[in-house]
Amino acid sequence: MSLYSILIVDDEILTLNNLKKVLEKADYEVLVTNSGETALEMFEKYKPQLVLLDLMLPGISGIEVLKRIK
Repeated sequence: MSLYSILIVDDEILTLNNLKKVLEKADYEVLVTNSGETALEMFEKYKPQLVLLDLMLPGISGIEVLKRIK
């Protein structure tokens, strides 16, 4: 089990899948979502050490997600 977790938030499924594969091979725990709302819930629940966040998301924007998790 990895000591470090990364939350990836992107509405492009191909981007999510590719980043997830690469980071899991590097032994990171990877959480993914394509929604800003879900990202906020996952951030609160899992407390990842790093968030890779797309700025242009459907619903609430990546900028708003960033403001809330800061």
